[in-house]
Amino acid sequence: MANKLTDADIELLKEAQIAIVTTVNPDGSLHSTPTWVDTDGEAVIINTSVGRKKHRNIEQFKHVSICVVDSKQPYRWVSVSGKGEFETGGADAHIDAMAKKYLGQDTYPFRTEGEVRVMVRVVPTKRLGS
Repeated sequence: MANKLTDADIELLKEAQIAIVTTVNPDGSLHSTPTWVDTDGEAVIINTSVGRKKHRNIEQFKHVSICVVDSKQPYRWVSVSGKGEFETGGADAHIDAMAKKYLGQDTYPFRTEGEVRVMVRVVPTKRLGS
């Protein structure tokens, strides 16, 4: 399948690289934000809070585009598009793992009281990359 993540994609996604995640706003415009990124080898995974703009947009429209460009080698990159699927189980442990990967901290330091974390899994329906 041409849309499957390659070994090079998986390697890049496992590194502490920043992704640009783009979702569709209710008015049809696009919403792009820098985001921590992960992979399970099949899908690209991001983590957000229930109620945030990304979450609301994905909940309504499903379409997500994620682009990761190596911060040291800009011609090493991957871009995937697909439909975001929510997973709540393990989301708190996942954001702690992301804090370890990106900040070197054991727990996510930016939690707010009452925050509910959710993972967004995006299996590529379209993949481009180096």
